[in-house]
Amino acid sequence: MAEYSQLSLSQLNGFNCLLRDEIGFWTNLVKSKMPASRFLIQTDEFEFEELVRTSTLLCFSSSKTPGSEQTLKGRKRIPLTDPEVNVTYHLISSAMLFRQIEYFQAIIETGNFYQAAEKCNVSQSAISQQIKKLEQELGVKLLDRHNRPFSLTPAGE
Repeated sequence: MAEYSQLSLSQLNGFNCLLRDEIGFWTNLVKSKMPASRFLIQTDEFEFEELVRTSTLLCFSSSKTPGSEQTLKGRKRIPLTDPEVNVTYHLISSAMLFRQIEYFQAIIETGNFYQAAEKCNVSQSAISQQIKKLEQELGVKLLDRHNRPFSLTPAGE
């Protein structure tokens, strides 16, 4: 394999591999694309890294794997060409939660509710209500409103 500059999962079909499980879509993807392969699946990160260091089995890594240089020392990284492995993750949020976070950020930036409301083009009471709803949804107080000016709670920081 070391002579390849890139590979597809179909080219790896039939090879036995180490596999770190509990990483979202990955286990199902490689099992479906490599039905003739057998996988030594690990859920514990330490055990997986030990097997990678001491085994000659193929394994998978991403460019985002922290600290993988030491674990993968002596191994060659070969990019996979399958379009399914190049995945973009998205944060999914309700529009209201996003707006509430924008309001909270505006309060912090301006230092008061009135200026934050002006900046966000809403009334001061609307911004105050939305911050209270955000605090209820998160289950924590973000602002201490008893003092003027307000102060951030530890959760708000």
